[in-house]
Amino acid sequence: TSIFSMTDMMIRAEQAELIKKHGNYHIRIMQARNGQADQIRKRPDVAVLSEYGELNVDVKKDYRINDKNAVLYGVEQTWLTEIMNYPSEGSYPAGKGEIGLGGNARELLGVGPGDRVVLHTPGGELDFTVSALYEDDAEFNDMIDGCCVYLNRTAFEEICALNGEDVGSEYFVRFTSDADVKRSIAD
Repeated sequence: TSIFSMTDMMIRAEQAELIKKHGNYHIRIMQARNGQADQIRKRPDVAVLSEYGELNVDVKKDYRINDKNAVLYGVEQTWLTEIMNYPSEGSYPAGKGEIGLGGNARELLGVGPGDRVVLHTPGGELDFTVSALYEDDAEFNDMIDGCCVYLNRTAFEEICALNGEDVGSEYFVRFTSDADVKRSIAD
């Protein structure tokens, strides 16, 4: 009993660490056709379906705040709170002209919730109010010498259109139960 209890504790700790590092989802759908995302969202075995898009992950284009690289993510609030489980200071950037930044923005850019920033894009400069700082992937932020920028889907799509970027949507899905995930994915 002791051995199984210790093993169970180790498995739970490893699972919690993996969820913290990589997110809490079962599948990522890369190419959903029109209407499929809504069909999936309505399924009783789906707890969360969250839309996601990314721009400049390779930091090869001129997206930046001040002189620091910016990687842009167009996400629904559930992606930040229920898929990635990023703790935050402030609130989701739901309004027009609002932006969320990676947690390193306070040290890197000297900004926090309520401050104004200018996002430089190849298509022009855009003014935003910082609505939140998210405790995201610090190692990634160090690698890109910049920070992650979180936008609501509408603002993200407007920036993509302004810059002539064709970025498709992806969807992260978490099922209500871990029990029959294979069958749910097949369905």
